[in-house]
Amino acid sequence: MKKIILILVMFVALAATAQASDSIPQNLRFTYLTPSSFEVSWDKETGDSLWIIALWQNDEQLQRTVSNYEHFAFFNLTPNTDYTVHVAKRYANGDSSAFAVRGIRTPCMGAPSLPQYHDFENPTSPLPDCWSTLGCTQAHTITHLPQAPWDRHMLFIENTLGGSAYLLLPPADSVLYPVNTLQVRFNLKAEHPITCVLGVMTDPADPQSFHEAESVSILSDNQWHTYTASLFYYAYWGTYIALKITGLDANHPSLLIDDVILEEVPICPGVEDLTVSNVTHSTATLSWTETGFSTSWTVRYRNILWPIDSIAVAHTDTPSVTLAALESGSAYQVDVVVDCINNGGAFRRTHFLTPCLISQLPFSPSFSADDITYGDWQHCWTTTSNCGSSAQPANDSSSTTFSIPLHGNGFSTLALPMLSYHYSVAECMLSFGTRLSRGQQATVVVGVMANGNDFTTFSPIDTVTINQSDGYAYHIIPLSNYPDTGRHVAFLFKSLGGADTSLLYVDDIVLDYLRCTSPRHLYATSVTDTNALLQWRIDGNANTWEVTVWNDNGHLDVFTATDSVVITHLLPNTQYHATLRSICNNDYGHYSDTLLFLTSSTQGITPPLALQCSLFPNPTHGTAQLLIQGNDEVLRIEVLDLNGKLVHTCQATGHGTVVLPHLPQGRYLVRIASRHGGMVKKLVVQ
Repeated sequence: MKKIILILVMFVALAATAQASDSIPQNLRFTYLTPSSFEVSWDKETGDSLWIIALWQNDEQLQRTVSNYEHFAFFNLTPNTDYTVHVAKRYANGDSSAFAVRGIRTPCMGAPSLPQYHDFENPTSPLPDCWSTLGCTQAHTITHLPQAPWDRHMLFIENTLGGSAYLLLPPADSVLYPVNTLQVRFNLKAEHPITCVLGVMTDPADPQSFHEAESVSILSDNQWHTYTASLFYYAYWGTYIALKITGLDANHPSLLIDDVILEEVPICPGVEDLTVSNVTHSTATLSWTETGFSTSWTVRYRNILWPIDSIAVAHTDTPSVTLAALESGSAYQVDVVVDCINNGGAFRRTHFLTPCLISQLPFSPSFSADDITYGDWQHCWTTTSNCGSSAQPANDSSSTTFSIPLHGNGFSTLALPMLSYHYSVAECMLSFGTRLSRGQQATVVVGVMANGNDFTTFSPIDTVTINQSDGYAYHIIPLSNYPDTGRHVAFLFKSLGGADTSLLYVDDIVLDYLRCTSPRHLYATSVTDTNALLQWRIDGNANTWEVTVWNDNGHLDVFTATDSVVITHLLPNTQYHATLRSICNNDYGHYSDTLLFLTSSTQGITPPLALQCSLFPNPTHGTAQLLIQGNDEVLRIEVLDLNGKLVHTCQATGHGTVVLPHLPQGRYLVRIASRHGGMVKKLVVQ
């Protein structure tokens, strides 16, 4: 009897193995390729956090590492060498996926000397060492073609199919030979119209990194011609010199290149001591010292914010020139080139900034994160400080403001861009909001600076005191007392806390024509039991004022005055409140701060009753509600824009909620006037 024994072997696949086989890193790619380094990166999938990276050469592992980033850089590599990179995912249990593998060849090291001669008499296939080719939009091939009767070789480019072919030369040493000191000479033979452009690539594997230096006009007569293309005015980064060939297609299939020479540009000595002076918003003067024998120079300049082909040229027979028609608030690049008999000489390069110009009023800059970048504000606004930290844009709750840290007895200045000469500083006013978030008290001095970078040129016009208890406060300062010392309207910030450190926020800055400004420094004199003389400091262009006086029992009187007013028929031993606002051609300014005085032989101030107001939602996309609480009575509510223009008013008594109207997008001030003072709230409509 035969026994048949069946042995069943069951293989249980480990979950980790299945996991590994399905999770090979994808899209392995190389960047930042140099002769001695490169970076490898790959796509990261959800949950990926750890990878194994290995570098191989000739079946030998040179380096192995574990990284928690989806990229890794290799350094200290050998130029002109083939490497292989392996990348696998590593899982929490110690298993790993299969490796993604890709090869790469490091470029050649820069040439030890110039000129480089490439005649292709003894070529290797498909190209001599350290040469490379690159296709842009279509496939192409490059090979060698022997030519009788000399049996010599040359480069043969064909089949670009309407795309672009790039021929990369062995790179010169960029330290010994900067690319803008080099030129390329070559022989070329073409039967049909083609375009040949000399340029430089920052990445030898990326056609998009090619930047043109000079285009060469090619003759299509099927004869050998010698061409020269220079990198003299090349202004980008990169060291990989390349010829870009376009125009070859099925009807124009090929061209021949031979005898390529990379050499230094024959130059004359460059100028020295290149300086820029007398810079205004539209002009600048250049001067230099000639070190050779040149008697004429070419000045090439452009706004670096414009395209590179927008270069302006000026010629001069003296070692100085004044550039005109410049753009304000711009950065310029200038090259002064020595004119030589046979060729352009060396150039010296410099950069300068034209000052920003306030050319239109009102000037109301946005301090949002999108609108005021580091470069913009640092260039157009200038700051100085003697306490270690200067004003700078900073986030303050929901908006971006200027932040001014003040240390001890130090100070900071913040200068606006220069005001155009079309406007008189004395005809302007400056308004701004402040909030002191650290420290008890600080001062803001408004003035002008002849030089926004030099605090010694600051001349004061007026001073306001900032208390932390004030919260957000808005100020309007007429510049009618302008000292003729400059055109940069400026702030000087100073802490009053001694050794304490303060932090002041400034926002809602507006420079505008001198409008109907708020009167300031309202005070009472000659107060008796029945009368009081009210006076104020006259600023701005108003000549009439509206004076409002009331007492705690609700009695209210309104007077119109030209410079002062005597209030009569007052009650003895009674506290009164007074405020006033300017009247300018039927336009009303802001109300002044409220003055309290007591009808007795000695003035005194009774602490005002408490008032609490909440404004919500803020910011708003439509209407907003004002919630009034506390034991002070609200008399009226006004909404003003940042120029001081009244856009809405309503009467209110007692407490409760007041609905404000739908306002256009912008920033507003909501002023609440009460029996015993009032307050100002800031409203943002988006």
